[in-house]
Amino acid sequence: MASTTIGVGYRPLRIGFCVNPNNIDEIREVIRLNTMLWGGIYNPIIPVDSDLEFSKQLTNLFQVDLLYPLNRTKQLTDFIKDNKHLPWLHYQREIYQQDGQGLKPAIFDVSNLINYYWDKEFKTIKKSNCVLPKWNKSDKLDSVFAINFGQYPDNKNLLFNFEQGFSKGLRAKSLKINMNDNISSNLIGLFTPIKLTDSLLELSGNGWSWTDHGVYIGQHDNSIDLINFWNLRASAMDVYFLPIKYSKRMDAFIQKHVDRVFKRSIAQKFQTGVAFWYRSDLDENMVKKISDKYVKQGIPKVHHRLSNHSWNGLNIKPFMAHFESKNVLANIDKPYNRLTITLQHPGNEFEMNGYNNHQSLVVTYNPPTLHEYPEYTLSLPYLPDINEWYGRNITFDPFEFRVGKGEFGKIIKLYEDTAS
Repeated sequence: MASTTIGVGYRPLRIGFCVNPNNIDEIREVIRLNTMLWGGIYNPIIPVDSDLEFSKQLTNLFQVDLLYPLNRTKQLTDFIKDNKHLPWLHYQREIYQQDGQGLKPAIFDVSNLINYYWDKEFKTIKKSNCVLPKWNKSDKLDSVFAINFGQYPDNKNLLFNFEQGFSKGLRAKSLKINMNDNISSNLIGLFTPIKLTDSLLELSGNGWSWTDHGVYIGQHDNSIDLINFWNLRASAMDVYFLPIKYSKRMDAFIQKHVDRVFKRSIAQKFQTGVAFWYRSDLDENMVKKISDKYVKQGIPKVHHRLSNHSWNGLNIKPFMAHFESKNVLANIDKPYNRLTITLQHPGNEFEMNGYNNHQSLVVTYNPPTLHEYPEYTLSLPYLPDINEWYGRNITFDPFEFRVGKGEFGKIIKLYEDTAS
């Protein structure tokens, strides 16, 4: 029996949320669901309409593990059926699962983070830099606030009250945004609900340069603008949404963000400045006028006209978010003329309990070099369409397997601690 060392890590599931691109209510529901999920800030929105090639393009670009429809129309369900290589586990088809007297997420959620930070810090520390922005639902910028800061589900059947958990477990201050109020620049740098979903995650892959961080300029009630912004940020870009019609309300907030982005770029060898993103059919002169307002003369900036072609994999390259990986010892054997690698998953800092032990996440493996068995390899080409074939030849359950770029993984429940 031989042995080898394998890099093993965990990461949140990356879910592509499929929506009707003209339905803002569905986009708002995506925001609520992802504010609740650990890593939710990196889950893309997949618009599904007549251009199914673009939907497929986004699915592959973001290397999603699962697709979830926000409605059950034939168009969305057919698109998901056509992506058979991204199956849900046999007994799980929904974000929520029934548990006793209520519902809980079937996906690894931020309640685990809240409990972690409570035990590590806030049980004894009374102050924090966490803030819970609140606003009136009838505010014209309702969707803009939700997408910039995050917003928890209002499902009364949830066993865990996420808003209350964020407020009490993280010692968060409540910040009331009144109708027509200007947004304070003091919010920049504070920990909002959507930022919590990014906690303790590392990024890997080749993606943005500093040029891409900045501001998305769009219309507050335009669903394509909301989707564009969400997917830019899901690509790990530091951007905020600036509503054209109500830009004055966010002047101080955006100005401070722009200044911070530029100051960070100064540390780079080449100062690349601030990026201003916008929908391809917006007037470029208007965009320039807005960007000139926030960037002083002489400071570098760039304008990005965003279209479907921007997502072809050559321009925007999303990162993959994961937890810290560890090297573990694995045993290699060849019983019954079939190569078998057995290993123990490394421990993690997540406290397992009755609430979270059946929540799903992904365990990833960096392919080892099999010196003693040159006829075998685990360095797999990134061909997600054959996930099932890979799975049938590598693991016991083909529905769990996911190939990635430079790694492969399997969907597991938190309680699973071994692999073969």
